[in-house]
Amino acid sequence: MLNYIFNKRNYLKDEFVIENLQILIEIYFYNKIISRNNFENHYKSFKQTMNKINNMNKFNLDKDSSLLEIKNIIVNER
Repeated sequence: MLNYIFNKRNYLKDEFVIENLQILIEIYFYNKIISRNNFENHYKSFKQTMNKINNMNKFNLDKDSSLLEIKNIIVNER
């Protein structure tokens, strides 16, 4: 689902995705952490992703570049 959101760039168009992107990413990582044994690596990626999202919101950074970095973290997680 996140691949679809990132590939179609729905994070810029769809109001639901704009408002709930952080929650969707948190759910993704929650499922990864629960379903796999490698807790430390998944949690580290989760913290890194949440820091990027928080910095993006806090400092009003460019969404495209920040979300591209987040997409790369999620793709590398798989």
